[in-house]
Formats: sequence, C-alpha cells, structure tokens
Amino acid sequence: MDYSHYDCLLVVVVSQGKNGKSITFDTHDAEEVWTRFTPDSCSQLIGKPQLSFVQVCLGFKNLNGQHDKAILGTRQQVTGQKLLYSIPTSPSLAHTSKYEISFETETSTLTYNAKMDLTDAKATGQQIPTAVHPKKKGPSRKISNPVDRDSRVYNMQHRCRGKVYIFNHDLFDASLKLSPRDGSKTDVSNLERALSQLDFEVLCFHNCDITSVRRNIKQLAELDHTDNDCVMVIVLSHGTHGMIYALDSYYHSDELWLPFTSDKCPSLAGKPKLFFIQACQGNKKDAGLTVQSDSSQMDSIVPQEYSIPTMADFMIAYSTIPGYVSWRNTTNGSWFIEALCEILITSGRQEDLLSMMTMVLLKVATLGRDYSQIPCVVSQLIRRVYFPPKQ
Repeated sequence: MDYSHYDCLLVVVVSQGKNGKSITFDTHDAEEVWTRFTPDSCSQLIGKPQLSFVQVCLGFKNLNGQHDKAILGTRQQVTGQKLLYSIPTSPSLAHTSKYEISFETETSTLTYNAKMDLTDAKATGQQIPTAVHPKKKGPSRKISNPVDRDSRVYNMQHRCRGKVYIFNHDLFDASLKLSPRDGSKTDVSNLERALSQLDFEVLCFHNCDITSVRRNIKQLAELDHTDNDCVMVIVLSHGTHGMIYALDSYYHSDELWLPFTSDKCPSLAGKPKLFFIQACQGNKKDAGLTVQSDSSQMDSIVPQEYSIPTMADFMIAYSTIPGYVSWRNTTNGSWFIEALCEILITSGRQEDLLSMMTMVLLKVATLGRDYSQIPCVVSQLIRRVYFPPKQ
C-alpha cells in the first residue's frame, strides 16, 4: 500500500494475549504488529509516526487492579460520596541488555575499529541466573499519597529531589571474558554534572561485584524517601539475554526495579521511579537509511482514597531497542548517555521528562552515519515529571 500522502499510520489490536503474544486465528508475537512497517520494509512511512496500540494481557498477575479477562459488572461503583476505582497497569516490563560495540575516533572523522566490544552472550563457570518472583501480597495497604488523584503532574516540591545511584561497570573479572568499556567514565562525569544541576544527590558505584549491586539496591529501596520527589537508578555495563553484568557475574534486570514497587517501598508510592540502562539488547546493527527533508523551511465526586497499582510510576529507558547493539564512543562515552545529559542540561528545567526523552531519541537516531541507533523508553508514568528548582 502507498502511504506517501498519509501523515502517519495507526494500528490497533484488541484480543487475548499471553507473554508477548497476541492471539488471532493463530498465535503471533505482538511485535509483528509494528515490525512490518520499518523503513526498509515500508519506505513511504520513513520519518512519519507509526502508532500501535495493543489491548491484550501480557500475563496472569494482578497488580491490585483489573486485568483483561471477562469481568461482570462495571469498573466504577459509587458508594456514598466516594468513587471506588482501580487503575490497570501492565505487569510486564521490557527486558534487558546484551552486547555492546565500541568505536574509535580520529579527530572529527569516525573510524570504526575492527575490534568490536562484543561478548559471546555466554558466561563461563557455574553462574546460573535465578529468576526473580515477587512475593504474593494480600490486599493493597492504605498509604499516604503525595499527589491528588486527578493531578496531571507529579509532586516535585518535596524537601529533596531524591537520590541517584549510578552503577558503572567498565572492568570485569577475567573469567567472564568481557572487554573493558572504555569511555564509560566520561558517561559518569556527564551524568554527575547534569543530574547535580537538577538538584539530585548522586552516588556512584564503580565495578561492584554482584553481591554489592544487590546490597546497594536493597539499601536504596529500604531508605525513607518521604522527603524526596523521586528515585533514579542508572546502570552502565555489558549485558546478555535479560541479564546485566556486574564485576564477577550477572543478574536479571528485574532485580533493579522490583524492590521499588509501592507495596515494598511505600515511601515512594505515587512518586516517579526512573531507571536508565546503557547496554546492548542484541547483536544486530541498524544500518539505517539516508533521508532528505522535504520542508521549505470528572464530575464533583472525587475520592480522597484511591488504589495505586504497584507497578505504576516507573520509567525504564534502554539505550537501544531489543535485538540491537548500543554504540559507545571510547572517548566521549555512549551515544545515549551523551544525548541524555545534553538534553537534561539544556531543557531539564523547562520540559517534562517524557518530552525530553523524545528529544533524546531524536538526537540519538540522527547521530550515526554508517550505523544507527534508537533508544527504547518503557513508561508506566501516569503523570508528567518536571524538575523545578529547589528553594
């Protein structure tokens, strides 16, 4: 079909689903909905929005909200002066990181080194990943929420902005046979500068072993965040098949954010929980396409109590989409972190976070020449995130 005269494309799928597959007459991966419209497959849609909405289950867990099974009755019931409701949320977060490729620079000309910074996606020794399963919980507890139900922005007026934990891994145990991640220290310096300007308290952890990573994450989740606006965790490392490498082994990426769900960390309930992962998600390289521009230049019944889904208020940003490598300049740092820091510094006081992430995607997507990269943002934020100055 010729889409030359169309502004965009919108595809909506309403069906049953399970574990990333949507059910039609037969069962298909949900990603087949949008992978048919990539630039190499559908050139008339290059540079145009391609929008996909998929209404299916991704599993059988219930996050204190409704899920898409046949349910009798209505989602809203009026009892006295209170409107009781439950907010559904996806129980599945996108996963993880795989390889990473570095390249060298010579003055202003990019010269790709023949030595690529790739793992073989297979760790040695008896390092068997352990699946992470959230403990079963009873009914959701009543906790104090820092923002009104109908507010369109998060409350970022607490006494402190919040803590940032940066886990930088640029060296690894010899048994893992992973190459050093040259340029990662530049990413750390850029992040420290950008986030400090936005009033965050930044703590860096370099080349931690897996025990230290887990201990520090647990410690952060157990802190009292009552006086904080939000929390942020950033990981810079190699990864493979849903795992992220520490100094001596690897761990499942779920271990980063599961300790911060509202049932486990109530002082962060209703507050943004932000995660940034700089690592590859595969070994494919996106050659991209060269393009040229054509342009010339509710009603009054408002409850005081409401249910917060345990997985709400998360945003997880990956440096690349599943299946593809992530580029890192061995001098200037990774494309993704460099773009993120630049946007946070120039627009961090004016724009909301998701708008800034769109700017980051644009900058990274148009940065390459021989190869391209597009980050992936998984957002379960239910309000806009701003970073106003602290008094």
